[in-house]
Amino acid sequence: MPSREFFEQIANDCGVFRYRNEELPSFYSRTAYTAAKHWTHAICLDDGVGGKVGITKQAINSRLKKWSRDICDVVPSLRGWFGEDFEDISAVYNELIDVNDLQESDFDEHFRVVPVNPVALPNGFEALVGFYDPTSASAPKRLITCGLLDIRSSGVASWVSAGHWWDRDADIIQWTSSKNYGELLYADPGRQRWSIRESDVWHDAPTWVDGLTLASADAPDGAERILLIVEKGRTSISVSPISWRQAEELFFYLRADVGRPAIAAYTRLDDKHIKIAAPNGYLPEYQNCLLDALTWPVSSIKDRLMRIARAESLPVIEGLLSDVCISIRETGKL
Repeated sequence: MPSREFFEQIANDCGVFRYRNEELPSFYSRTAYTAAKHWTHAICLDDGVGGKVGITKQAINSRLKKWSRDICDVVPSLRGWFGEDFEDISAVYNELIDVNDLQESDFDEHFRVVPVNPVALPNGFEALVGFYDPTSASAPKRLITCGLLDIRSSGVASWVSAGHWWDRDADIIQWTSSKNYGELLYADPGRQRWSIRESDVWHDAPTWVDGLTLASADAPDGAERILLIVEKGRTSISVSPISWRQAEELFFYLRADVGRPAIAAYTRLDDKHIKIAAPNGYLPEYQNCLLDALTWPVSSIKDRLMRIARAESLPVIEGLLSDVCISIRETGKL
């Protein structure tokens, strides 16, 4: 079968549609990405006992590589998209594990597919994770294929935001005197840049929001600066070391409060698809995993910045971003 007809049949089975003026390599890569999920399910079910034991990551990786090679024999231009020697195909099953589409079985380091079940998403949507045959007459209905997830409107606002980490962890944050860290620099939420890795974000005056701010201090060994959450008391200032991701979330919170929210951009490709410059890596772990799984990578399977999404999933993406005070706006071109 010629490559175009071959991929159109796979795409039809998986629910992937070509957007307006989409070039064939892009369509083929998105189709292969979504099809890899279903092939991973088939691999995990093929354990000799109906999927009860599951398959090791090593075995999944080996068989997915072979599948990728076979796909690339049909469309050679896809070879580079999967990475050197197809190593990056691991992104598919790792993302499926991250969103609980695959779960570790009772056998050490074996992963199995789970029965299909709904998972709440923001703004009245849900994703279906787990195994089902999309070509079966009994397959779930009204689904919209989005990358590695299938979603639909649930009509129920069942998504529960995890809230900000400093509220969740209030009882376990270990505060100490700011004097233990010497001279502090404070994040300026009014700056245009919204990554704390940029040096011009830091200055010597704090911006307080609800008695909190973000600071950094010199590390004793001269390594990267120590990031700190800072709390203002009546007579003293207390600090606690935090991770880079925690610091970014706090920075987004400060920016939103002063009217300079971090903004992700998207553009419409047609009435059913958008392209988004996704802030992957800046979100809390679970939201980050969902954003990865809900979208298709563009330049390669490891592209976490430029992603394609179904337009219907925009309320979900907006909800995931708003949880960490990131806005999203339409732009003319990305």
